[in-house]
This record gives sequence, structure tokens and C-alpha cells, in this order.
Amino acid sequence: MKQFFTITLLFLISIVAKSQTIHIIVFCATQDRMVGLSASNTRNYFEQEFVPDVRRYSGCAVDAKYYYGSEFNKSTLERVVNNLSSNSNDVIFFYYCGHGFNITGSGKEYPKLHLGGMDDARSKWLEDVYSVLRQKRHRLLLTIAEACNRVSDVQSARNGPGTFGPHPTFTKSAGNYRTLFSQSGDYLCSSSKRQQASWFDNGWGYFTDCFINAFDHETSEVTSSPTWDNIFATTKQKTEELAYQNAEEQVPQWKKEGGSVIVKKPTLSTDLLLTEYAKSKLDLVFRNPTQTWSNVLYKGAISNGKRNGYGAYKWKSGGYYFGEFKDGNPKGEGINISANETWMGIVEDYKNNTMYFQKYSVYNYDNLGHPIYYNWKPTTVKFITTVKGNYYFGQVDANGYYQGYGLFVWSDGRAWVGRFENGQQKEGGYIN
Repeated sequence: MKQFFTITLLFLISIVAKSQTIHIIVFCATQDRMVGLSASNTRNYFEQEFVPDVRRYSGCAVDAKYYYGSEFNKSTLERVVNNLSSNSNDVIFFYYCGHGFNITGSGKEYPKLHLGGMDDARSKWLEDVYSVLRQKRHRLLLTIAEACNRVSDVQSARNGPGTFGPHPTFTKSAGNYRTLFSQSGDYLCSSSKRQQASWFDNGWGYFTDCFINAFDHETSEVTSSPTWDNIFATTKQKTEELAYQNAEEQVPQWKKEGGSVIVKKPTLSTDLLLTEYAKSKLDLVFRNPTQTWSNVLYKGAISNGKRNGYGAYKWKSGGYYFGEFKDGNPKGEGINISANETWMGIVEDYKNNTMYFQKYSVYNYDNLGHPIYYNWKPTTVKFITTVKGNYYFGQVDANGYYQGYGLFVWSDGRAWVGRFENGQQKEGGYIN
């Protein structure tokens, strides 16, 4: 009887889980000559990464629709939004990527979506889309737009340095996906405030780039209690910082109705212990060493017959050094890892197989993005494995971004060591 009850309970839970549907609607201006590349990248992200991951990990049915090219117009948007059929336990997720604008005297804080033109026949207020979707039966609503919000102005993409590249990757947590998509509330978000542009650069919009990073962090194993509140708060903070780095001003805005806003401080992954598992991952770097002698391995740059530039060294003791070399020895910024401790800093001198580190001031971030200054000392590093079999080994800030010195290793043994900023590679080099 007990076994029958357990089986019946599991069957009922399965039915309940399957009864929930996540409706995903994505509108992207892929044919626009100014923002088409960013819109195409955004569509590809949702179609190839976001939606497949939601299907795989959330435990819910997913109904995803993508509208771009000739279907990117007002009549299609209104038809899709007005005809959406949903249940009270469903999730509705709407994402727009394209031009936007505002109108003098409109009284609207959120932008009007440019669906082929700026007249009423070819544009739609984001707040109106939100209002219609709020009338649908649902438990969780997310209405998001990456669009300019300046009065009577459609902003073009800029061509500047940007800070974009591969998004940081984390190990996915099915539990976190289920937690996120089991929450309730109505969210409205736009990528910039009234009278501000939303910048696109190097094939990505600032806002979407930061949203992807925040979402990936919140659905990863490095987060213990994921919330949509924290995703939007982190996206807002990181977008503002990214715009500032490029001498622009862009501050996303968002609100939640139907619940209080609680922004948590994310927890980081467990501190590194040089276990056999970690060693096996680090040893991937040395599968094809540049130099080997007396059971000591080196992989990295060689010039004038000596180790110069970025490289990796495996000590006879079994420890590791990743960082800069000069005239054959560790010299410059790097990480030294042993079974008992990890040092990170600038190598000032190297004598008798001992590295002497300079103490100097660096910074980390608190949960609100404010810098915290301190001196280097024996420090812990984070070890993060990724979905695709890659891994990261180094500093991580309070929001889960690679921040500071670290090592990124691909599953085939290729490695890059150097400084990261907001998850992106900065100064450093590949270990060829």
C-alpha cells in the first residue's frame, strides 16, 4: 500500500509539473540596417540557448515563438499578444529587441516600440503590451524590451570598443530553473529610462549582454536562492556600468507588481580545494607541454629560448603556477596553487624555488557594485565548471562574474590566463 501511495503521489506531481506552460514570445528587428546584427544575435540566443535550457531544466512545457524579418510588425505583435491563450499557473515571457522612442507630453516612462515606423500604425507602447498580457491568466509575467527611450528619436548603433565577447558560463542548476519559473509577480522592464538611448555595439546590445550574464548566473549552481528581482537588479547595475565604461549613459528601469521586491546577495561557489578532480582538470593544460624536464612541465610562450610571456608551470611538488614569465622564471602577475593554499598577486622575485609576492592594493565588488579595497594575501580562488565541459579557475565577484585574475580552460586543453572584467577577457594571453 505504501509503495502504491508513493507511485501515485509521484504520478500526480508529474501531472502538475506538466500542466504548467511557459509561453515565450520574442520579437527582434533582424532586418533593420542599424540594429539588425544585435537583434539577430538576440534571437539566436533565445532560440539556441535560452529556450532549450528552459525546456531541459524547468520541468515545464514550453511554447516558444519567434517573430522577425517580415513578421516583425505591429499587426503580428497585436495578434500574438491578443490571442495568447494561457492558464492561471502559466508563465508569460515577452522580449523585444529593436528600436524605440518616446513622445513629448506622452506621460509614458516606458518606450514606444518601433515596429516599422514611428506613426501609430507601426508602433506600440510597451506599457500597452504589458497591460494586455496582465489580463491573461498567468502566475508570472515578464515583459522586457531593449529599445531606446528618447523623445522622438530612434538611436543608431555605435561603433566603439565595446567589452563584449563570450558570455561567462556556469554549471546549470535544474533546481534553480524550477525555482525561478515557479515564482509569481508581474515584471515590466526597459533597457533605458525616458530621454536615454539604449546602446548596441559589436553585435550585442548592452542590456541584452548584461541580462544574459545575470540570468546565467542566477540559474547556475553558484546561486543558492535565485530570484527574478535579483536578475533585473543585476542587469540594471551591469548595464549602467558598461555604458559608463564607454562614456555613455544608460540606466535600465524595471518594476514589479503583485509582490515585494527582494534583492538578495548571491552566494559564490565553494572555495577551491586542490582535490584529485581539480588536479585532473588543471592537468588538461599540460597534455601537450611546450617544455618538459625532470618531471616539471611548462606550457606557454617561448622567446629567445626562454619562457617569456603568459604560461603555465607544474611544479615537482605537484602545485601549479599560471601567469606571467620573464627570462625563464615566474615574473609579473599570476596565481600559485598548492594543496594547502593559493597565492595571487605580482611575483617580484624568484629564488630557490620560492616566489616572493608583492603586496599591493586591488579591488573587489560588494553586492551593490561598490569597490572594496584590500591587500593581496593568501587567497581562495573559485573553481567553476561549465555546461560545455570548460572551466574557470580564479576570482569571481559577488554577482558571479569573472572579476580579476584567472584562468579559463576549454575542454580540449586550450587555455587563457589573465585579467577578467565583468566576465570578459581583458589583459592576458593564450597558452598555446
